[in-house]
Amino acid sequence: MVRPTVALASWLSLAAMRPRLFALTVLVGMAGRRWRVEECFQRPKGLAQLDEHQGREDTS
Repeated sequence: MVRPTVALASWLSLAAMRPRLFALTVLVGMAGRRWRVEECFQRPKGLAQLDEHQGREDTS
């Protein structure tokens, strides 16, 4: 379940440094839910073109 936006190294560090209270499967499930939430925010931003950078023009 490694998403292309998340580096493999960060997943490996997450697995190595996770608190022992959480199973790795729980952390992977939480990451998957977070990814879906972020994707739900990105779709409307893209439709409203809020994801495009608009720089300010200096007219002075």
